[in-house]
Amino acid sequence: MITSVPFTAVRLADNFWRPRLEINRTVTLPFVLKQCAGTGRTDGAYAQDHLPVIEQREAVGHAVRAAYLYTGMADVAALTDHAGYLTALQAIWQDVVAHKLHLTGGIGARHEGEAFGEAYELPNETAYNETCAAIGNIFWQYRLFLLTGDGRSLHFAPAHTWLGARPAGPQRPVLLCPTSGRSSEDSGQWPTDPG
Repeated sequence: MITSVPFTAVRLADNFWRPRLEINRTVTLPFVLKQCAGTGRTDGAYAQDHLPVIEQREAVGHAVRAAYLYTGMADVAALTDHAGYLTALQAIWQDVVAHKLHLTGGIGARHEGEAFGEAYELPNETAYNETCAAIGNIFWQYRLFLLTGDGRSLHFAPAHTWLGARPAGPQRPVLLCPTSGRSSEDSGQWPTDPG
């Protein structure tokens, strides 16, 4: 009979996977990290590695990467009961909602770096607000709700879904545009295919 167990109870003790995981842990990962540092691929705040995640209090850097990181942090918090993750997530969520969330539900205002901007840097016509960031934000908000039961994190989900993550109407595919900025001069129409 097969029974489900939490993934934290799974241990790989066989002669095939255990040695490979140990080599990955002791040789491959340190080598890759050293290579990244030597070639400038560790990007500080842009890659959200400027501080340990449990010490972060502000949404910074690449918005898509941040949203998926925050989603993972919520999962780790749920699995480990480590209060530091929840404290960090709540502060970052407050920063986004109070300072970096567009009316459309978009995040990641800067085109350069597809990144969060400074507090209240919410341009009307030039906001990047990538669809991928909106989808990541939906995942993060949902995980935060599952973790805390606080419905405030779901308050913005309709905006994220309809205005940030819905690049096309239901009838047919359209030319996908990575930006979801809206302006007062906008026709209010979703992008259409060029033909």
